[in-house]
This record gives sequence, structure tokens and C-alpha cells, in this order.
Amino acid sequence: MASLDERDTGGQGPAGVATGRVRTPFGPDRAQPMPTVTELLTWGLSQHQAGNVTGAEQAYRQILEAMPQHAEAWHYLGLLAYQTRRPQLALECFQKSLQLMPRHPVFWSNYASFLGAQGRLEEAVLCCHRAIQANPAFADAHYNLGTMFDRLGRPDQAVAAYRQAVALQPENALIHNNLGLALTELGQPHEAVGHFEEAIRLQPDYARAHWNLSLTLLLLGDWARGWEEYQWRTRCRELPTMTYPQPVWDGSPLEGRTILLHAEQGLGDMIQFIRYAPLVKARGGRVVVLAPPSLRRLFERVPGVDALALTGGPTPPFDVHCPLLSLPRLFGTRLDNVPAEVPYLSVSPELVRYWRPRLDVPGFRVGLVWQGRPTHARDRLRSLPLERLAPLLDLDGVCWFSLQKGHGAEQLAAASFAAAIVDLGSHVTDLADTAAVVQQLDLLISVDTAPAHLAGALGVPVWVLLPFVPDWRWLLGRDDSPWYPSMRLFRQPRHGDWDAVVQAVAAALRTQVSRGP
Repeated sequence: MASLDERDTGGQGPAGVATGRVRTPFGPDRAQPMPTVTELLTWGLSQHQAGNVTGAEQAYRQILEAMPQHAEAWHYLGLLAYQTRRPQLALECFQKSLQLMPRHPVFWSNYASFLGAQGRLEEAVLCCHRAIQANPAFADAHYNLGTMFDRLGRPDQAVAAYRQAVALQPENALIHNNLGLALTELGQPHEAVGHFEEAIRLQPDYARAHWNLSLTLLLLGDWARGWEEYQWRTRCRELPTMTYPQPVWDGSPLEGRTILLHAEQGLGDMIQFIRYAPLVKARGGRVVVLAPPSLRRLFERVPGVDALALTGGPTPPFDVHCPLLSLPRLFGTRLDNVPAEVPYLSVSPELVRYWRPRLDVPGFRVGLVWQGRPTHARDRLRSLPLERLAPLLDLDGVCWFSLQKGHGAEQLAAASFAAAIVDLGSHVTDLADTAAVVQQLDLLISVDTAPAHLAGALGVPVWVLLPFVPDWRWLLGRDDSPWYPSMRLFRQPRHGDWDAVVQAVAAALRTQVSRGP
């Protein structure tokens, strides 16, 4: 059996096995002679592959009753337990199989996948090496090793492992896809494009490879191809999109029809792409936007939006629909024609007045956001601990405000410089509150998360701290953004080097404060 870890992007768990009631033909009351162990194992594996958990487990246990030292039965029972989320049984069975057959490469590789799923990544790496020692030509073990290095944040070692796996199985689309991801993370996106394209050549309907290709093309600024490939995201189970019986809008004149623009992915994406609402409105229809409650007070003031529907609530009638992130493709967005007129978001004057007393202090007013949503696939790369920003707090003439809300906000109380920061994040209720605060700052310093988009959409100066390989929207090799004229980008010069970023920000801030707002 091949390696059970078939992650593409390093973030998927074990594939589930459907349960079902299965009558095994190998009961004690059967008239025919009892099958051999080989026959019973073959039948159990067929049930396992078919997703019939009961029958497969019954066969494996029947073998073990007769032959308690049958290593393969222990292993496949462990595999079944892993796939049906019974980790303690899986652990016991995998370990028993390896005690009986300590040089079996498949056993070690699958055990590594199990350990990886439990978060025991360093142990999983050792198990992959044991599998490779047992059989250096076992491509699955090299592939699994690459996935563990991916998750450990070691792209150079991941690339080396995936290259070995590709050399052994050059026709494996899955490995080409993962090698492309690791190369992108290593800062070699042009080579990554070739591996995504090879994965697609080998498997033309490989949606995730198309999606990964799109993200890399967009990062490189090839938006003509990138937006087309980006449509494949709707076929990826990791990005569920809304489906409706009404047709998807093709960009043609609306001629009085009602269009539903529905949000997808994160809050930052929604803030970035709601800028297209006036362009959609200009096509001659009625624009309804579906958005989460946290964006209600902001989006109901966006030009071009006729009505707002809230996620989880009733949706008014409409004729056609379109995901927000499909609009750049429909409007032919390129680097030289990004709709970047700001501000395109606004806040009610009453809300601004409500927050004004909390920000009415002397000095250069700077907001801070240091952590993003922890469930984001790249959060370990884009977020940093608050203490890493300590060098900024030594600057004179700056009044600091925390806009951190939820995850990461607890770091403020424990920070050595907590007394120097005014906590506003714990008092905001939605992004309209955050916008009212941001609008009264001289500057926002943020990692790549929703408040950074919010400041850019409001036309407020914002400095964004970026990892070595950023999200596609920030492109490469530039300190500005075509999406937000008021934004400045500070990039890691190497993987994980936040210190260099903070030093550059401190120097720029010192200069900015000396000039005044």
C-alpha cells in the first residue's frame, strides 16, 4: 500500500474512510473451509480500500487471533485506526508491526505520517529516515519527509526531499505540486511554475496544482495568466465557495438584473476586493453584497452597493452571482490598471466622534497589529510575537495603540513595555470600530492581516511587515503596493528574519516622527 499521507499543501489530515455494515464471508459457521491467512488479508485489504471499515477490521483481527505475530495485519489495523481517528489504537498497532518487522520501509513511512498528524514532526522525520535507510528507492518516504520539513518551516530541506522523490517518480503529479510549493517558499517561484505546470500536464484536472500555479503567477506579476488559473480555486475543497442555482456572472451588461457579490476567504480579501462594487454597478444592475456581520457597518457605506445581506441570514432574490475574488479577472485587472482610488471605505462621523477621546493625546499616533488569524494557512510565517517589536517602543514622541483583537491580544499584558501601549483592540466590536480608530491614527504598523487592508482602503498610512515570501498580492521586490497608495512594505531579507524588518521600521519611523504627521 502506498504512503497514506497524500497532502498536497501540507495542511490536510488523513483521508476519511466511510463506515458501513459488511458481512464477512469468513465466519465460523461457514460451510466452506476456512480461508488461508493470505486470502483473509487480501479480502480485508479489498474492504479497506472500498471504505468498509467493519469488514476490514474484522478480517485483520481474525488474522491476529490466529497469528498474533502477523506484522502486516497489525500494520493495516493501525492504518485503519489512523484513518478512522483512533490514535491510541493506531499507535499501538504501528509500534507492534515495527517490533515484528523493524526494517519495513512502508511501515516506517506510514508511521511517520501518523506521527506527523499528531504534531510529532521531529519524530516523524526520524521515521522517514528509517524508511529511506531500509529502501533508498522508496519515493513515498522521500515525499513524506518533504511534507514534514514543509510543516517544520524548513523549505530548503523540503525541496531536497521532494527532488529525490521526483527523481524516483517523475510521473507523480502530487510530488511535482509539493516541490513547486516548497520552491516558492524557498524564494524560487520561477522554477516552481515549471513544476506546477508539469503536475498539470500529468493530471490536467488537478485543481490544487492549478490553484498553486495561479498564486505563483500572481506573485510574479503575471496577472493575465494568474487570474485565469485562479478560477480553479472554486474546485478545491480547502476553499468552499457558495453555490447557487442562478448563473455565475460573466461580466456582461447587467441590464437591470440583480447581482449577488458574495464574500470568500478572509476578511482582508473582502476588504481588498469590495473596491470593485462601483465597477459592477456601472454595468447597469442592482448590486447586493453578502458579507459577515463584522463587515456590515463598513460595507453598507460602500459606493455601488444597493443592499447588504448578512452571512447566515436570508438572501434577497437575485439573477446572477459572482465571488468577490473573481472580479479582477472579469475586469481585466493588470498591474497598470488596478482600481486603486482611495478611500473607498468610510466611517460614520458619529463613530469617529465616539472614538476621538481615546485617541486625543499628544504625539505621533501609531497603531500596532502583530498577529493574524491563527487558522490562516500561512499564519506561522506572517505573524510575530509582540516582544519582537520592542525596539520600536524606545522611540521618543510616539503614542502607541494596540488594535490587536482576539488571538495574540493576551501578549500585551505580559509584554515588558505594556504600560507604553494603549489597548483599544479589546474594546472594538467590529471592523467599523477598527476603521474609526485607524482613521484617526498617523500610521498603522501591521503584519499581513485585515487591519492592514482596512488602513489602505481608508487611505491611512500603513506599513506592512512581510515574510520572506509574502502572499501573492504583495508581489516581489517592491516596497509599495498597486492596491493601496498609502501603503509601504517592509520585507524579510531572509526566512524568519523579523529583526531586520523591525530595525528597518524603527529607522523609518524615527525619520517619519522627526518630520511630523
